Amino acid sequence: MATAEWALAGAARRFRLQGWALFGFLAAALLAVEVKFVSVIDWSNPIDIRWLMGINWRLASPYFLLTFAASPLQRLLPGRATRWLLANRRYFGLAFAVGAFCQVPPIVTLALHFRPALADIHSASSQFGEDCIYLTLVLMAVTSFRATSRHLSRTTWRRLHASGIYLLAGLYGVTYVFFALYETSATYVVLGAVFVIVWGLRAAVWWRRRAELGGRKVFWALAGLTNGVMLAAWSWFGIESNATLGVVLTIAIVLACTLFLVSLAAGPLERMWSHRTTVRLVTERDHFFVAYALALGWYVAFAFAGRVTVVPSHAVVLPLPLAVAAACGILTLGMLLLLARDLASGGHAFARARPAAHIAVAVLLTVGLVLGNYP
Repeated sequence: MATAEWALAGAARRFRLQGWALFGFLAAALLAVEVKFVSVIDWSNPIDIRWLMGINWRLASPYFLLTFAASPLQRLLPGRATRWLLANRRYFGLAFAVGAFCQVPPIVTLALHFRPALADIHSASSQFGEDCIYLTLVLMAVTSFRATSRHLSRTTWRRLHASGIYLLAGLYGVTYVFFALYETSATYVVLGAVFVIVWGLRAAVWWRRRAELGGRKVFWALAGLTNGVMLAAWSWFGIESNATLGVVLTIAIVLACTLFLVSLAAGPLERMWSHRTTVRLVTERDHFFVAYALALGWYVAFAFAGRVTVVPSHAVVLPLPLAVAAACGILTLGMLLLLARDLASGGHAFARARPAAHIAVAVLLTVGLVLGNYP
């Protein structure tokens, strides 16, 4: 580890522009452009202010792209430039945070003087998810300094920053791909394409490292996939109408059923066809069960939001009735508590209850999906 760090530091030293000097240059360049836009817009017009908010994200996006691409580029294309980029990834990230914090004045102006415009932005429920991602970015920026990061364990710090960068990359990617498909702007097409390429680089690295995927890493991979799919569906489709809510709920229940079927079928498949793949599935089936619980939680959350807060309760035919989903959730929660107790005490209550729980959940899901076809 120390050797790798020295190599990265040596690569960075070969470039004069590095470290805090690089951060100062990047931040100054961004702020210079920001000042130009701030000076020309009409601050009495909420349309201009909202335009500035969009420009801010696009101005900062190259810095984020370089931050997100640094690690896969170094792994796939090792060289002097990529080592320098990885060594200075922190400073590109902080420069991106400067651009993101430029959103504060427009948001405050809307909140103080144009509340209807701010309410209109939040008329899309996915905006609240974007607000949470913004708060995650704030936490990432605050904990990027030794004075604050020393109060977090290394594991907590890595999970916070890994979660934040993937959430931001997902939000950027979904947003720009969406606008690239529905807008005629070359800017969105270029940004959308570049984000797709960088995600492809990340996928290539994951594929190379697939042999390392085991144990809790499987769960974190499944959890990341589940959360990413659901956040993307929420951002892309929204839940403001019956049709779009139905699409999001369908995606959630298909994902939940798929993960549950893997957990359910792993044992029988291994007995009928003993192979490295089926043995691996048996080893990891509990992680698939926990990921199923996460997907079911997304379904219940969106179904409840649709029934109670978004559209009239009589207007939506749920793919899985909320009562059945709640019953599955209670049963699943009980199993998760058993699993947690077994992990803490070394017991086997979860393993003994697994077959009966699998059958009960399978019956509930089957009956519920049939009933879900009717009002």
